[in-house]
Amino acid sequence: MIRFLSCLLTVLCLASTTKTWAQTALPTSWNFSTPVITDPPNGWQISNALNGTGGLTYTTAANSFGGDNISARLDATGEFVKIWFADKPGPVSYYIKGTGISPNPPFQGLFSVQESVDDVTYTDLRVFNNANPMPGGAMGAANKFVDNPAPTSRYIRLIFNTKVSGYNVALDSVLIKSAPPSPAASITVKVGTSVVIHQTTYPIGIAPATSFVIQNNGTSLALQIDSVRVTGNAAGDYTIPSIPASVAANSTQIMLVNFLASTTGSRKATLKIYSNDPEKNPYIIQLYGIGGTLATEPTFAPASLLATNATSFGFRLSMAALADAPEKYIILRKKDSDITDTPLDGTSYQVGDNVGGSVVAYIGDSAVTNLRSRYIFANTNYNFKVFSFNGLAGFENYLISSSANATVTTLGKQPGNYYIGINPELPTFVNDLRDKINQHDTVFYSQYAPRLVQNYLSRDTTGGREVVNCVYTGIPYIYNGAFSWWTGQGGNLALLTREHTYAQSWMPSNGGPASSWPNASNGKEFPEYNDMHNLFPAHQINANARRSNNPFGVVVNATYTSPTGVGKVGTNSGGTVVYEPKNDHKGDLARTLMYMSTCYNGVQGQEWKFPSNQSPAIIMQWHQQDPPSNLEIARHEYIFSLQKNRNPFIDNPEWASSINFATMGYLPTAVNPLEFRNSIATWPNPSADRINVDATLFFQPSMKYDWVNANGQVQGSGTIQAPITQLQLPESKGVYFLRIYSDTGVRVARVMKD
Repeated sequence: MIRFLSCLLTVLCLASTTKTWAQTALPTSWNFSTPVITDPPNGWQISNALNGTGGLTYTTAANSFGGDNISARLDATGEFVKIWFADKPGPVSYYIKGTGISPNPPFQGLFSVQESVDDVTYTDLRVFNNANPMPGGAMGAANKFVDNPAPTSRYIRLIFNTKVSGYNVALDSVLIKSAPPSPAASITVKVGTSVVIHQTTYPIGIAPATSFVIQNNGTSLALQIDSVRVTGNAAGDYTIPSIPASVAANSTQIMLVNFLASTTGSRKATLKIYSNDPEKNPYIIQLYGIGGTLATEPTFAPASLLATNATSFGFRLSMAALADAPEKYIILRKKDSDITDTPLDGTSYQVGDNVGGSVVAYIGDSAVTNLRSRYIFANTNYNFKVFSFNGLAGFENYLISSSANATVTTLGKQPGNYYIGINPELPTFVNDLRDKINQHDTVFYSQYAPRLVQNYLSRDTTGGREVVNCVYTGIPYIYNGAFSWWTGQGGNLALLTREHTYAQSWMPSNGGPASSWPNASNGKEFPEYNDMHNLFPAHQINANARRSNNPFGVVVNATYTSPTGVGKVGTNSGGTVVYEPKNDHKGDLARTLMYMSTCYNGVQGQEWKFPSNQSPAIIMQWHQQDPPSNLEIARHEYIFSLQKNRNPFIDNPEWASSINFATMGYLPTAVNPLEFRNSIATWPNPSADRINVDATLFFQPSMKYDWVNANGQVQGSGTIQAPITQLQLPESKGVYFLRIYSDTGVRVARVMKD
């Protein structure tokens, strides 16, 4: 039984830089891709992790507007996007779509666009519900809405009040314009062309003089400057030679602020501009200067750093906030050894940067309470160290004499009692295993990127960027902002696509172009199409397209090799065109093929045996040579948390020898006809007449073979001209030994004729 989910209960937060929420100037906009959805712009908040998984996006053109193929996904009651702004708002516009609509039935649930003066009491600007349904269809002009908030509002919230199963919301390109100018005096302060928002900090640094531009946005009345005051501990370090008495309508005046530090370290003061602006009086700016070359060193380090809730693919980091809190914290991470590295004063770091042999896992201005990293391996020891620091960019002063540490070891395989009742010694083993693993939840194909790539496979790298590697070639896709797939369209710089290891064209349920594939008759995606165990990111041009639907094998004569030197297309020793990936993915793909054949074999009466040109011997060899790695185990456990089913050949690798993947028949241990140690695969076994033989691993043209009965008598002989061939069995029933002769020795397989 396959269960379709619209929301899942897995929690996996991303390692990121955390910022204090502060007002933004108007106009302000966000398309949820620049910056990336997990790092909102100043003044913006997004809460879309109430279903357990945050940072979700839609990554298709139909669900987005503007050409970036990215939109925010809201899929649980209470999820929202909120904007806090400093000025009188003009119109707010946005593109919105109900994603459960195609185009009927109409949207179900309740979604509101709201405004507030104080972030406490909200009133509705617009409501989408059953009576006023949200539009579906491809995101376009019909999905754009414009609302007009009150002049006193300083918050806009777009919130999923009530979610109904099967209906989610795609939100994109939210824009709040500035209010039209009014006759009244209205103050804005800038440095150059950049607005210094009321009640925010301006970094003076070591600049001896800063020119603040006082702007009057009013169209009629002059802005009268009553007074300007500087207060605070370092107020004496700041002087203002002259203060403009007034600023005419639609005009500006310069006010110079001089800075001369009286001592080293952080020099902070508060600038207050009193005027006849009816709303921002006084206009407040926090000044942050530096005496010398560094900020003041923090007094205290965090008392503790805790790593809890360890799984095979992650854990939770938390620390208590300090009463005498520093301005920021930096957390370093290192695998398998203690951290002796320390950050360097005056150096600005980003998440993913290297500090010696460690990696920056977090930078933020608040104590973390639920930090989880991505790309975590099973059975691995992780060490963390947190430092306090103060300072503007380039003036950081890290407290390295005192720090807090944490160590955590991730778990390994966690099958628990999942396989209770499954016995590989029973002749019903293949069907029993199928019945067990075929029952699972399904995650839509479009959700592979936000669920698996963004929440697990993607990892931070230097320069604030992220990276995902092609599984076949190792080619990295390094990107800023939101992850996106290759589209082949101009302007799209993405490299990767979703590779079906068990190729779509191999799937018996795929009826081809004339069918509804990949959707079943009920309109839902076939579970085999979106099964996350079978999907991997692969470089479209240098891997996915090259592999196509070719079988896997060992390339002897390469016609194409990727730029990394691995990931090849060519012919094997028998002349068959095959694809060979990098070595450390061979076992992963082998177990994926075995999983898919087992999971779906017999469903709707369909046979999911390996295609006739796919060598079972090669797959078994790779399965044995490349056992499950800690990354494969972690990925498997993470997918289990989403789909609720497991790959038995990762949990129990030995079970592969009990299934003949060429026929999906059961192989009793007593017969054991798959002599993979001798590199021969035979099927069906037992057989009444003819038998298939796979000698791919050692094939040479015109190899001799013979049949020997249990008494050691030769019962027939011949030559083998292809790596996978069919041989006639001897006439009498009984047990026979097939001997194949090559330059590297004699291989023997036991065969039974019934």
